[in-house]
Amino acid sequence: KAERKRIKRIRLWISGMICVASRSIIALHVSAEPPSKKSAMTALEMATRDKTDIARRLGCHSPWVQGGTMETLAVDSAVYFAHRPFRVAVNDAGVDLFLPPAGEASMRGFIERWFLTFATQMFNYFDGRTWSSPTERGDYDAAAFAATIADQAAECMIRWAVDGYHNAPHSELNGATPNNRWL
Repeated sequence: KAERKRIKRIRLWISGMICVASRSIIALHVSAEPPSKKSAMTALEMATRDKTDIARRLGCHSPWVQGGTMETLAVDSAVYFAHRPFRVAVNDAGVDLFLPPAGEASMRGFIERWFLTFATQMFNYFDGRTWSSPTERGDYDAAAFAATIADQAAECMIRWAVDGYHNAPHSELNGATPNNRWL
C-alpha cells in the first residue's frame, strides 16, 4: 500500500478511428495528455499507414495493415478537429470532413459502439478504471485501485485491438472478422 501511494496516478486518453465498412481500427493513439490538435493529427497520420511495425514491436501476432486514404472522415465536435491545420490535412488528402452537430453521438455511431465494446471487453481486466461517467462509476474509488503502469495499459489496448478485436467474428459483418473484411 505504501508503494502504491507514492506512484502518481494519471488518466490515459484514447483517440481512435474506425473503418465503417470493415469495422477495423485504423488509428488508436493512447496518450497521458488530454486530446488536442497534436493527438488529432497523430491519429490522422496513423490512419493513413500500415502499422504492422507498431504491432510487431508490441508483440502482436497479427499484422496491423489497416490504413490508407478514406473517403469521408466523421469526427466529434471538439475544437481540435475544427482546427485549420487538421482541416487542411484532411482536405489535402482528398477526404471529405464531416463535422456533425455537438451532442449527436449517433452520427458517429460506429466508433461510439466500438468504445463500448472496448470498455466492456478490454477494460474488465483492469482495476482502477474510471468507467464512462461518474454515474456509472458510482462509489468506486478508481484512483485507490489503479494498479497498471500507463505504458503497459497502452500496450494492452493496442494488442487487444490488433490481435483480439480484429480477429473476432462480428455479427454486423455476417460472422466475418474485421481483418477478413479489410483484406
